[in-house]
Amino acid sequence: MLNILNPVTVRTKSLVNNPRILRLQNKLINHSAGKESTLLGTYVLNNVNRIVQNEAVYCGLHNKFLITKPLSTWDFLRDFKSKAGIYQFVIGSDSYIGSTKDIFKRCFIQHKNLAFTKPNKHKLFYKTVVENVWDKYILNIICVIPDHVILFTQKYLDFILNEKDLSILQDLTYYELTVAEQFNLDYYRPTLNTSLLANWSTYNVGSTGYIRKEEVNSKLSLFFFNRSFTGKTKELHKINNTHR
Repeated sequence: MLNILNPVTVRTKSLVNNPRILRLQNKLINHSAGKESTLLGTYVLNNVNRIVQNEAVYCGLHNKFLITKPLSTWDFLRDFKSKAGIYQFVIGSDSYIGSTKDIFKRCFIQHKNLAFTKPNKHKLFYKTVVENVWDKYILNIICVIPDHVILFTQKYLDFILNEKDLSILQDLTYYELTVAEQFNLDYYRPTLNTSLLANWSTYNVGSTGYIRKEEVNSKLSLFFFNRSFTGKTKELHKINNTHR
């Protein structure tokens, strides 16, 4: 079977070590096997190959970030309703990175309120929010991920998608979102994430739909709760987070 994520060609080992990414990739490849000559099969395989080579775009390394805003106001997030993507909350040298199928809902409706109403959901991240309040944070929208159902139907107007076709195009969107998040976790090494494997959080299921048991999530949060970092490490995080 074709394996796109070859450790020799992929810089970050986390892509080949993240079981959710591998499962999504294998599902996409298996669905497209024998359909390389069809529009859908070609579209899926071409995009799977493109996605794993797209680190610089996903991490904002060429043109920096789409949006960088202090959280004295949240109104700008309305422009990201129903848009999937990668976001980063930054305070000093610390940051939290997540992925979502709807940036507006995830950041404005969920994170903004849950940090105070349900602080145990992301103990490490929300603890700093409660201590410092949102006004001291900067929110970066690092990248927006396309909806492949919409892209495919716009490109191939006469192609009739069945239920299975729609499902595989949705999986392609989730796959791109998960890979993009993993690239960012590996590049920026955010200090407020309890896990550096993309979407392995009970509450931030993001693009994967994976749900980890509550007791496991609590143990991870407590394990990382009192982490300490050297001045050099903090300075590196600050440079990664601010690009300066």
